[in-house]
Amino acid sequence: MAPLRHRTPGARSRLRTTAVAAAAAAVGTFFCSAGNWLSPFSPEVTRPQASSSRREAAALLGGGLFSAAQFGFPAAVRGFTPDDLGMGSMAAPDMSAEVREKSTKELEESVYMISRVQEATVQQERLVVTGKFKDVQRNSIRRAVNMMIDNYKLNDQFIVAAAYIPTKDVLRASTIGNEAIEVLETAKEYFGKDLKVSALSEDQKKFMVDAMAAEREKIEAFLKFLPEEVVAAARGRVEAENALNMKEYALEGQVINPVTLPWKSKKA
Repeated sequence: MAPLRHRTPGARSRLRTTAVAAAAAAVGTFFCSAGNWLSPFSPEVTRPQASSSRREAAALLGGGLFSAAQFGFPAAVRGFTPDDLGMGSMAAPDMSAEVREKSTKELEESVYMISRVQEATVQQERLVVTGKFKDVQRNSIRRAVNMMIDNYKLNDQFIVAAAYIPTKDVLRASTIGNEAIEVLETAKEYFGKDLKVSALSEDQKKFMVDAMAAEREKIEAFLKFLPEEVVAAARGRVEAENALNMKEYALEGQVINPVTLPWKSKKA
């Protein structure tokens, strides 16, 4: 074994300095590497230019190309929001006040037509139950249902009215509108042949009665999303026109038995 050499105080000092410098260099290298590895997760990371849209960011995130932090999104897991498609604060303002006021007449007209369909469901239900009708068209189930869908352009009315519903409720309201259309379409399919009211079986009558009740409920649920004053005005128009018709029929000596409007009865 080689003999231990005696080191002078100056030599020992230089060794300590060299060791400290080496340790500092090692620590610096570690933090530099760690910094490069952690940089994508750092809040100080450089974000995209302001011109980059949230929609583009969402698309990139959807493809798994970048982390949420790189676009300034919260690191925590979150649900899908309209902001991801540019439908939040950056677009699609709430459909309220000014927008609705500009076309109140358009909305009222759509609600009027929808209300007429709601009224027609009561007429058709009574017709199926009693078997009494005054014209050939109403004796045909498919034709009667087609009149509700086509004559009143029901699907178009739902679309127009939905434009006046607050953004947060549009999806739910539109779903209900689609379900209302499906109820009538299902009724058409159920009666594959052009059956007459007078030839319906008890099961067929029950199906039709249930379908008409379901249609009224769907329409009522949809109208709940619209301004009450507009709905009231449209329904008031229906009531006024019906009252005039009653007077005209009375003058002509004809007896009519109008149905109770669904919104006037306890059950919609």
